[in-house]
Order: sequence, then structure tokens, then C-alpha cells
Amino acid sequence: NVIVFRTFSKAYGLAGLRLGFMLSDEENISYFNRSRSIVESNSISMSVAEYMLKHPKLMLDHVAAVKAGADFLKARLDNMGFKWWGGNLTNGMIIFLDRVDAVENLVRVLRAQQIYIRGGFEAPFDQCVRVSLGNVEKMKLLADALSSWRLSRDE
Repeated sequence: NVIVFRTFSKAYGLAGLRLGFMLSDEENISYFNRSRSIVESNSISMSVAEYMLKHPKLMLDHVAAVKAGADFLKARLDNMGFKWWGGNLTNGMIIFLDRVDAVENLVRVLRAQQIYIRGGFEAPFDQCVRVSLGNVEKMKLLADALSSWRLSRDE
């Protein structure tokens, strides 16, 4: 009675593919097959998934790049004095800000730079933003934007 569900979202970096798979014995798969959605995956998604499964190094390279980006961002956040949590087991982290209005301001300022983060959480996370992690190049853009934002607030 073991069922393993996997997606191509995080480790493969293919969240937009909206595709996953399950591994189990024939009886379990047959049961789930009866309640399958009427909207099936398309041939492009299936081709990409098949390619990725045949080339696991692509996934491993992506995971390594995101880990390097996370490590880079954590060091920069520490240097800027931000408190943060996460970024070890998934591709997201939370950055703690000092005020609720700072969250709204940061989300707006970064959106203007086409950097998209999430805020607007309920207490006790109402002073936090969630960022998705990426490679060092992307995390440098985020860290530089955070640094500029922080400097503009301190003036």
C-alpha cells in the first residue's frame, strides 16, 4: 500500500508543465485511474516529461544551481541584516521585514522591476515575504534590488 507521487515542479524547474506521476502497485493505480480528470496532459508536456526522465543530469544540474543561488542569497541577506527562514529543502524562503507596510512597499517596488515575490500573509507572517529561489544570477538581481530598496528606506 505504498504510493509515491512526484511532480516536475520543483526539482525539475518545470512548474508550468503542470505534470506529475505516481508509482504504486497495479491495484492502486487502477483505483486512481477511475477518478482521473477528464482533462489529460498534452503531448508536449508528455514529451518534455519523457525527455527529462531520460536525462536526469538536467534535474541534478538544476537542483545544484538553485542550491548555489540559495546559498548566495542567504549570505547576502545575512550581510544586509535580514532575518530569513527556509531555502534548504525547497525552492522557496521567507524573508522577515520590520513592518506590515514594508511588505506591501517591497512587493510593489520589486514588481516594478519585474521581480515577483509574495506578501500579504496572515499574522504571524504578515511581516514576511516569500521568494522563489533560482540560480546565482537571478538571486544576485533579487539581492541587489533588496539592497537598493533597503537603502532607499534608510535615507
